[in-house]
Amino acid sequence: MKTTYGESQIDGPLTVDEIRTRPTLSVEEAAQVLGIGRTTAYAAVKSGQVPTIRLGRRVRVPVRALLRLLGDDDVQPTVLPVQTAGQIDAEALGRASNGR
Repeated sequence: MKTTYGESQIDGPLTVDEIRTRPTLSVEEAAQVLGIGRTTAYAAVKSGQVPTIRLGRRVRVPVRALLRLLGDDDVQPTVLPVQTAGQIDAEALGRASNGR
């Protein structure tokens, strides 16, 4: 299967190392990684067995979620800093008072 991603083309099956560099996969690419057919992959998406995100009409499979599904222990959760409304307001006020 020839897969086009951005400017590059990948011949043959996708490996776990190759998908680690990508944020999402198509359902067909995820099927290839999982070793299942396209129809089975779409059925798994519909039943919620394969995690997906929708971008308009497109359905994408997040690589991190797919790796967790496969039991990849190297996947670390993404931790984003959380700001409260008070912190955001204080920062905005600080910038306003400094003329920024």
